[in-house]
Amino acid sequence: MEKFLQSEFHNFFDHDSELVCCTRNFQDFQFISAKWQDVLGFQTTQLNRNAFFQLIHPDDVTKTRSVYRDWE
Repeated sequence: MEKFLQSEFHNFFDHDSELVCCTRNFQDFQFISAKWQDVLGFQTTQLNRNAFFQLIHPDDVTKTRSVYRDWE
C-alpha cells in the first residue's frame, strides 16, 4: 500500500503545472516535481543533490531563511 501511495503522490505532482517540492528540515529535497526540470533545465537527480538554499539568490537567502524559521 505504501508503494502505491508514493506512486500516486509522484504521479499527482509530476502532472502539476507548478514547481512543487518537499524538503527535509527546509534544506534537503525529498521530492521534486518534473516541472522543475522543465523550467530550470536540470535533471531532478541533479537537483536532489543540492540543498534547497543553493537555488535561492544570495540576496534573498537571509529573508527566505527567516520565513522558513517562522514555519518551524
